[in-house]
Amino acid sequence: MPLARRIIPVFDLVKGRVVKGIRMQAVDDRADPVEVARAFVAQGADELAMLDVSGGGGRGDTLADVLARVSERIFVPVTAGGGIGNCQDIRRMLDAGADKVMLNTAAVLEPEFVLRAVNRFGSESIVGAVDVRRRKSDDTWEVCIHGGRKGTGIDVRVWVQQLADYGVGEIILTSMDRDGTRKGFDLPLIETISEITAVPLVVAGGAAEPQDIEAALAPGLADGAMVASIFHTGDHTIGGVKEFLAMRGMNIRP
Repeated sequence: MPLARRIIPVFDLVKGRVVKGIRMQAVDDRADPVEVARAFVAQGADELAMLDVSGGGGRGDTLADVLARVSERIFVPVTAGGGIGNCQDIRRMLDAGADKVMLNTAAVLEPEFVLRAVNRFGSESIVGAVDVRRRKSDDTWEVCIHGGRKGTGIDVRVWVQQLADYGVGEIILTSMDRDGTRKGFDLPLIETISEITAVPLVVAGGAAEPQDIEAALAPGLADGAMVASIFHTGDHTIGGVKEFLAMRGMNIRP
């Protein structure tokens, strides 16, 4: 039997508060992260993901504080990211309660950072977060950095393979074209990446209905779905999505 698929609610943080925007812009203040985390776990979240999208100084202090408070109250794995630029940042997040740390912009700018992180903390602690946008010129995907705002010219297939070669334990793949739009996951993107790596793949960006999550988690595709809008608004619950997927024959954690 294939491994159980994971449902992972994600929340963006600005100055320690949960926010949700479209394509990481136009964010609105929502709620205290501890209360949001507890609510998601009560609904049946397999894991949680927290991404600090704040700008300016003190970003690491705030994220570490949120992690410490959340980890005291919930007992599912937590992945954290946002502004992680060196091994000291990673150690700080792990010490504060993160189980896994996402590397994104700093990793693209200095790929050897990924290798150092894996060697120091182990593959199980290091996640390669890959934000992409579709190129209109040739219908491929370009890796983006700085919250998806800046293109790099790097083909996503090349970067994902490099992350896999460096030993990351997981890849989180986000379509910035779909993020917050509720237009469904970019399935051609997911299919493309699933074909080139055996590293566990979590996908994000675009979920509107349980059927979207089912499509992304189909056999041979993603191992987990990272979902924000529909859980934050209450349009769907994690438990309801899991029940739907189980009824469709998918191996889902209770």
